[in-house]
Amino acid sequence: MLHTLINSPFKIDFLLFSKIISKKDAVILLQDGVLLALKNNYFLKTKYFHFRNNYVLLNDLEARGIVDSKISNLFIPIQYIDFVYLTEIHKQQIVW
Repeated sequence: MLHTLINSPFKIDFLLFSKIISKKDAVILLQDGVLLALKNNYFLKTKYFHFRNNYVLLNDLEARGIVDSKISNLFIPIQYIDFVYLTEIHKQQIVW
């Protein structure tokens, strides 16, 4: 399953998010969801992002003035074409 996080992590039910996600799922951060990828934030202290495929959209990082050096190494920066590829691989998706 592909989890697309478009909202700030402060605006979603993060406990539910962390319970639903499994090891074989992928997470992509879009729009305000890219804030979750910032280094040393509270949410990354949980174990949920340390063993799965995590991605962050470069265009949305740039739109918010966030440079790559501020991104946690738990997330792989990707372009739109990579996002399209992920949606093709993962037929089921949940938007947060």
